Amino acid sequence: MPSRYKYNRTLRASLVAAVAFLAAAPANACYTVHFDNKSQKDIYAVWSAAGCAGLSHWIKVACEQKIIKAGGSASYNYKWGTTRPLVTAFQKLNLRDEPESLVKYALHHGKFKLINDNGVHLESASKCGNSYTITFSEADRVNHME
Repeated sequence: MPSRYKYNRTLRASLVAAVAFLAAAPANACYTVHFDNKSQKDIYAVWSAAGCAGLSHWIKVACEQKIIKAGGSASYNYKWGTTRPLVTAFQKLNLRDEPESLVKYALHHGKFKLINDNGVHLESASKCGNSYTITFSEADRVNHME
């Protein structure tokens, strides 16, 4: 029969391991969103989500922003604990440093889809390890940004 001291030491070690795991988890990548710019123009892309404590600009919960060259691509690895991801793309900023002619992509039924702002319910990734791809075509650019 194990002694009380051995039991307490095992319990303490388990608690320390659990706390260390939970403390390290937010630093790990959970899911990835790729943005393929198949259009003929450079695009600004902003990856945002609840739980990002990143850039403060016109999107208050921005995780990352990148310029994606025509025909290029970029990715962002969302951290553990981020929810309701949203990727916003636009071509230029106006004089007030706000985006013009933007499009938004949100997770809907397991895929990132073009959305509008009319009553959209943003979903979260179902589990870590998922990878999603948004393909932005020249037709998308012409239809939604010009």
